[in-house]
Amino acid sequence: MKNKIAYFEELVKEKISEKRFEHTKRVLITALELAEKHNVSKEKVQIAALLHDYAKNLSSEELVDIIEKSGGIVTSLEKMEPEILHGPAAAIIAEKELGIKDSEILESIKYHTTGNENLSELAKIVYIADAIEPLRDYPGVQEIREAAMIDLDKACLLSLNSTLDFLLRKERLIHPLSIKARNYLIMKKLRSEVIE
Repeated sequence: MKNKIAYFEELVKEKISEKRFEHTKRVLITALELAEKHNVSKEKVQIAALLHDYAKNLSSEELVDIIEKSGGIVTSLEKMEPEILHGPAAAIIAEKELGIKDSEILESIKYHTTGNENLSELAKIVYIADAIEPLRDYPGVQEIREAAMIDLDKACLLSLNSTLDFLLRKERLIHPLSIKARNYLIMKKLRSEVIE
């Protein structure tokens, strides 16, 4: 597995910009810390974190093309905000070109930008690590970092709230998956409070 990780690291280094690769390394370190804390497979975390931005440097046309050629549908919202597509495109490349079949790894790559409802612990870790890696600096990031060490759901909810707040203030489009993810986490939290 060590050779596989080194192989993916070299592939990523060649595919994305140096700045993006430095970000990827920070996401990897952060994700490994969270995997240790929450008892999630470090091998899976390494692969997902390394490949999460694998399609980040592709053009909007290339991202749309990859998804449509694989049988996916690109919505009008996604065509207006095509950078959202780098996660789904990277997941397709990881499966079709790099031979990754693990559904949790593919899910982690696919939804690391938008989030989604009922994510695996692995996917939550990659989503959060991308949002809180050490050079991320925005209002509320420290609270998300602290929550991430205790409760992945809470950290995801805080991160989604922060993202939605930013998008609302900038009058940007909001992907429906982000809303679904947030609603799912709030309903899950409310259900657990009722049970208690």
